[in-house]
Amino acid sequence: MTETKTLLRFMEKYRFTEELSPELRKRILSSKKKAFKNIIKTGNSIPVFFMFFRKVSQVLKKWGLNVSISNSKKLAIALPLFLLLAGAGTFFLVNREPGVSTASSEIQPNSAKIAFVVGSAEIIRGGKSEAAAVNSVIKSGETVRTSTGAMIVLQVSGSANIKVHENTEFVFDSIDESGKTSIDLKNGSLYSKLKKLSKDQSYEIKTMTFTAAVRGTEFLSTSSEKDSGIKVLNGKVSLSAGESIENIADAGNGIKLNKSGKPEIYSLSKKETLLLEKDSVQTTLENIEGKTEEELKLIQQATLDKTAELDKKIEEETAFEKLSPLQKLRALGKPLTMINMRDGSQIAGSVQRSDDKFLYLDTGDGIAKLPVEEILRRTPMK
Repeated sequence: MTETKTLLRFMEKYRFTEELSPELRKRILSSKKKAFKNIIKTGNSIPVFFMFFRKVSQVLKKWGLNVSISNSKKLAIALPLFLLLAGAGTFFLVNREPGVSTASSEIQPNSAKIAFVVGSAEIIRGGKSEAAAVNSVIKSGETVRTSTGAMIVLQVSGSANIKVHENTEFVFDSIDESGKTSIDLKNGSLYSKLKKLSKDQSYEIKTMTFTAAVRGTEFLSTSSEKDSGIKVLNGKVSLSAGESIENIADAGNGIKLNKSGKPEIYSLSKKETLLLEKDSVQTTLENIEGKTEEELKLIQQATLDKTAELDKKIEEETAFEKLSPLQKLRALGKPLTMINMRDGSQIAGSVQRSDDKFLYLDTGDGIAKLPVEEILRRTPMK
């Protein structure tokens, strides 16, 4: 009775009575046939059985079934149960969850692997083009190109995660064993999120007009006819252009090339910073090695949720930027004052502070420094 209850609990636990699909039945039957054929082909089928029986009996003993070959009554239960276990092993081997596969065992050295793809993108190697897909491997000398509305996130072995923006083309000049990564950005934008690099490692992005080099940071590189330069979210980036001296931008700043091609350092706007934060979220990936498709989907959904929050903030900031200077001050809740000067001119803004000599007025475009003796009167604005 005890053996029967144990067997029933075992069957209930693993649900062997559930209906199997025809395809699964076919695969189980095929596997069983192969197993029995291998036993029959050898002259040692009896020893093989006893070897497996001994292993199974050890497991059954833990479940309360004390089984031995000399006990024919219990053997009558043990033998079917042994076959049932063999079938169960086959069942679990062939009945993996449908639609789930690993993302690959590891990222190959000296290469980059695509973690996510949105829209149409291609990899060009050996003069031939192929569609970019999750788990595609990219090596030195190969080109990546994205179309309008497309985006790729890839991981470079041992150094960085990179978000490839739409309408971008670049070549991995090198990804070598020493940890040196060099990218030739032909056109478009790349957001790089680097791990802390060792002294022997390096990471650089080259364009037609500048070279950006880093040692562990987050930054956006852009190369186009309208805009060329870098924007830094975290860390420091050095930029060299032509014969100009090396320029260094830290977090919250950018370097852009003016019309004459000379680098200029500037402070990022709130919207620019939010856009970098969005890139950072989309580039923040756990190591994808060994991840199943389901795990990658969960990671991607969390990324999409954070991205949606930032998109809302970016939309609000875009609307804010369209306001006039005084409307911006009002939107920020700052009290406005009209300043009438003795020369008849007027200037509106929010008073920041004043002393014996000057009044400092925020006009929305900057801070105006007004001589106190030249001010005729101040009038609060509604």
